[in-house]
Amino acid sequence: MAFARARANRFARAGRRVCPGPDAVPETVTVTDAEALHAEARSRFEAGDLAAARAELERLLRERPDDAELLNDLGTVCFAMGRARESCAYYVRALALDGSRQETRENLAAACRAEGLSWREVLRAAQRNAEGELLVCPCCGGSFRRFLPAGGRRKVPNRKCPGCGSLERHRAIWLYMTNRTCPGCGSLERHRAIWLYMTNRTNLGRGPIRMLHFAPRPCLQKLLEAMPEVDYVTADLDSPRAALRMDLTDILFRDEVFDAVLCVHVLEHVQDDRRAMREVWRVLKPGGWAVLHSPVDRTREATLEDPGIVSPEDRERLYGQWDHVRAYGRDYARRLAEAGFEVTCDDYLRGLGLEAARRHRLGSELDIYFCVKQGAKAGHAGRL
Repeated sequence: MAFARARANRFARAGRRVCPGPDAVPETVTVTDAEALHAEARSRFEAGDLAAARAELERLLRERPDDAELLNDLGTVCFAMGRARESCAYYVRALALDGSRQETRENLAAACRAEGLSWREVLRAAQRNAEGELLVCPCCGGSFRRFLPAGGRRKVPNRKCPGCGSLERHRAIWLYMTNRTCPGCGSLERHRAIWLYMTNRTNLGRGPIRMLHFAPRPCLQKLLEAMPEVDYVTADLDSPRAALRMDLTDILFRDEVFDAVLCVHVLEHVQDDRRAMREVWRVLKPGGWAVLHSPVDRTREATLEDPGIVSPEDRERLYGQWDHVRAYGRDYARRLAEAGFEVTCDDYLRGLGLEAARRHRLGSELDIYFCVKQGAKAGHAGRL
């Protein structure tokens, strides 16, 4: 990591401080504490513990959002983790605070090359946003200067639509399913291939279908309920928004009755997620599809789960949220395939285009796990 030499020397003179760990976030961070935490992050980066280095830097960033050097270092960690698009966002923020940082410009150029982007286009898009160009929610159509912060204890700014409450994942999935993009941004013409792919994969809005939506969020529920060609069924274990009370591991429908299933950020809460995946496969018609979107840590090879981890504190520390029962790794697609699906992991934002992703606030990375049921498979229990 290319941390500035002057600051590194200052860390050496001050000596190492003990890091309190990710659970002990203080109300405020003093200058001395901040330097110690920054030094700890540098040490963890050099030791190859990228996830811990990133966690330390993100903690600091919540207290010091206008620190250009901190933003540059966080971008460098993300780049080393293979998250070049996220690193671009941090480098752009650093340059907005201090445009004279040559090191950051070089880092941005390298990250953009890795993503096949033009660093000049990235900076121009950031400048338009800084000048007050409105953000547009594709779910409710509202235009806003900024979105609301969202998250658990560690809220992230500019994520939640003030109009409908949608988060990045809801906006991206709605665009994915309906083949819609921002009017006037030109992404339809520039990315014809990805739109042809989605036209072939998704029939929403192109004829009558029956859809089952687990754990519906209002931002998507209102839109789907308003589509006359969709026979829309909602279900959840305890949500008052759902029409049916139902466990995802025991879906109360016969085999092969739905054309589509939508399940967003649910499986990471389910104890027996493999059974839930098989149940979704069972109720889909042959040729039917499902969007089974869950948070996936792409730096992790295998899913982390331990039935013995039950306390909210331990779950938040290990899985990222107090009510998650696992942290999916890169084997998530393989789990879905083992349930019988043909799985396509689509790097959707790359196909959508930088401008549309920025304008709709879709986040920096979002893989769509598009699952198709090709036919009956032996060993799957049916329901009479």
